[in-house]
Parts: sequence; structure tokens; C-alpha cells
Amino acid sequence: MNEPTLAVYLFGYRLNQIKYPWRESIESALALADAVYFCEAQGDDGTWEDAQEIAAREHRLHLIRHSWEGDYSVQAVLGNLLLDEIGTQYDFALKLDADEVFGEWSFKDFKTDLLIMLGRNYALGCPHYTHFCPDDKHEFDFIYRSKAVVSDTHAHLRFDLGHGGDACALGGAKEYQTRLEIMHFGKMSMGREREALQKEYDFQQKYVALGFPDPIVVDQKNNLGYIDYEAIFHLAKEAGQFREYHGRYPVFVEKYLDQMRKRHQEWKNGQSILS
Repeated sequence: MNEPTLAVYLFGYRLNQIKYPWRESIESALALADAVYFCEAQGDDGTWEDAQEIAAREHRLHLIRHSWEGDYSVQAVLGNLLLDEIGTQYDFALKLDADEVFGEWSFKDFKTDLLIMLGRNYALGCPHYTHFCPDDKHEFDFIYRSKAVVSDTHAHLRFDLGHGGDACALGGAKEYQTRLEIMHFGKMSMGREREALQKEYDFQQKYVALGFPDPIVVDQKNNLGYIDYEAIFHLAKEAGQFREYHGRYPVFVEKYLDQMRKRHQEWKNGQSILS
């Protein structure tokens, strides 16, 4: 059996503005996949222009534009648009969020897993996630722990438009636990910008029907009028969920981490967003 082929797809809106490591996400995707598809949702912060510069140097990066339309449910639309674009040109399609980076040490095992999935007719694969929140020194199991984001393109699976559009909704088929490691760095910007905190609350509210959000978050928003993430992290640490991280980082993300460490220290030395 030939080695399976893989396309990675991701999308985002105003990724420069919210300081996501989307360039690092694309870099890690290019190191793993046969092709990368990126949909930029017509933001005005220079993300599209920066992506065009990368695509000019890398022919495996394919760019698409689509309006964001101001609602998180558009994520399902964008995901399906990219899946349709990929079609069955490749054996598997893998959704990577624009704040996630692959661990390159897991590439070899993952390619073996794809061969197993193809041979045993698994339609979906679940990677292993490490979530960093609110810094790169601690990991925190967030509202999604293991998402089924690797799909057999011949199974024609699509995102459910009624579930808010995140990868949590891509399911309902036979799944395989892969050894691909994905690190989630976007939440590191939480705790420094009110916009990011409000976005997180709005995102969690979308998933009430799926068993989310965290009741602590809801209680804080209702009773305090804001989300005290430091208190949430403290409670999570007391419960054994908030742990020191002792692993390694993907080579693709070191520059981003240096920038986030500096921003985190600047925030710690300045005014709290909760004041």
C-alpha cells in the first residue's frame, strides 16, 4: 500500500490583530502535509497580504478568501468550503486551527497511523492536544480535549452547520486515536486583552447544546460581569487540571513563544484588564 497523502486546512479572521501564531501554524503544516489550504476571512489587518507573500514562496500553500459574516457559525461554512476545495485529491484532510502547531517529533508515527486508518477503514482520526493557557509554562485541559479533525476524504464528512462550526462537530464516524501531537497556543493571549476574553466567552456560549461551557465561566460572567481567568486557573490548579508543562515545543513556534513571554511580562507589570 502506498503512503497516504494528506492535505491540511485552516482558516482565520484578523489573525494579525489577535496575535495568533498563524504563520507558525502554516509552517508546521507545510512540514507535514502534501498541501496546505488556508482561507482568510476578508479581514483588514494585513493577514491576507502576509499569506500571499508566503504562498508566493511556497507552491503547496493554496489561498482562498471568504467573508466572515460576523458569527462563529461561519466556521462550519469555511471548513466545508475548504473540504470541498480539497475534494478527494488527497487521502486525508486535517483541520488545524490558526493557533495550533504540530509537534514535528510525532510526524513519523502519525504517517504510520494514517496507513493504519486507510487499511482499516477509519473515517476519522483524533490527535493528542496540549493546551497552553494562560502561558507557555502551564497546560490546561480546555473545553475540547481530543478533537476528531483528521478525515478520510472519500467518506465525504462535513461540518454540521447547526453546532457553531468548530471541529467538535466533525464526528459520527469510526475514529482512530492517532499519535500526532498538536499544541494550542492561542489562549496564551488570554488575560491581556478584553476583546480576547469576551471572544472566549462568546465561543463557549455557542456550545451549550454540546455540554459546554464551563459552569464556572458562566457564573462569573453572570455574577461579576466579567471573566476572572486567574481565578479559573487557580481553581483548575487546585483540581489537578492546571499543570506545569515539562515537555518540548515545536521548532516552528519558538519565535512566537519569545514574543508571548515578553507580552505576558508587560501585562503583568501593567494594568489588569479586569480593573
